[in-house]
Amino acid sequence: MTAQAAANESPHWNKATCDTCHFDVSPVVGNAALRQATAEIGCMECHGDRGGMLACRHRSDLPIGDLAVTEYYGAALDGGRITCTTCHDLTFQCNNPNVAYSFQNPGFLRNRVSHDTADQCFECHDAQRYAALNPHAGTINDPLESTCLLCHRGAPQSAAAAGRDVSYNMQGDLNDMCRGCHDLRPHPTGMSFSAKPEGWVHLARPSIEVAAQMERWEAATGLGLPLNPNNGEIYCATCHDPHESADGGQAQPPEDRLRADNICQACHEK
Repeated sequence: MTAQAAANESPHWNKATCDTCHFDVSPVVGNAALRQATAEIGCMECHGDRGGMLACRHRSDLPIGDLAVTEYYGAALDGGRITCTTCHDLTFQCNNPNVAYSFQNPGFLRNRVSHDTADQCFECHDAQRYAALNPHAGTINDPLESTCLLCHRGAPQSAAAAGRDVSYNMQGDLNDMCRGCHDLRPHPTGMSFSAKPEGWVHLARPSIEVAAQMERWEAATGLGLPLNPNNGEIYCATCHDPHESADGGQAQPPEDRLRADNICQACHEK
C-alpha cells in the first residue's frame, strides 16, 4: 500500500487529509466546517456499518441515564446522550498531528491520564463490575463468546480438520485491536518515537533472512509465529499470545504474554 493510499484509508494523524472531514484542506478556527452535518455522522462513515475501519467498541447515541460521569465527559454529552465526541476529543489529533502524540494517545481519548487505554472506561463504569470483561480469558479449546467478540466477528470454532475460524471484527490494521486497550509504545528497547510506524522492524513483512530463521525456529521448537493474515506482516499477536494455553493456563510471563522466553531468537540469530 502506498503512503497516499494509507492516508486515504485513515485520515487520522495525517496533516494532508484534513479535507476528509472538513471542506477546507487546511481548516483553522472560524473556517473548519465539516462535510457532514455533525462529527458523529462523519465518524460513522468509516467506523459504522458502512465503513471498513475499526468499529467502536462502545455504542453511540446512548442516554446517560443515572450513570455518574466525570465533568469533562459530562460536558461533552449531546442532550444527555453519549456520542463519539463524548469520549474522543477530535481536536487533540488535529492540534497534535505527529507520531509522538499518536503513540501517547492513539484514539485521542478525552483527558486521557493513564497509559492503559482501558482505564478510561472506568471514568464512567464501575471497575469491579467490568473487571471480568477480559478478552484474553478462555482457553483455546473452550473460548468464551462474550469476550471473543471483542476481537473476532464471531466466537472462533474449533475443528479437528479445518482448524479455527479466526475472522476479525475489523478490516484495517490488526494492531488496532490491541491499541483499543493497550498503549502502543516503541519496543523492544532502543526503538524511537521518531520512527514512523511503517518503518518499525517489528511491524513489517519479514525479510527473506528473517523468514528463513522463523522456519528454522518452528522446525526446531514446534512453535510457529502467526503473521497478519491480511498482509503477511508481523503484528502484536506474532510475539504476544492473546489467549490462554490449551490446558487453561495463562501465557507466560503474564506481564507481556510472550509466546516464548527467548522469543527474539525466533526471528534473529544470536
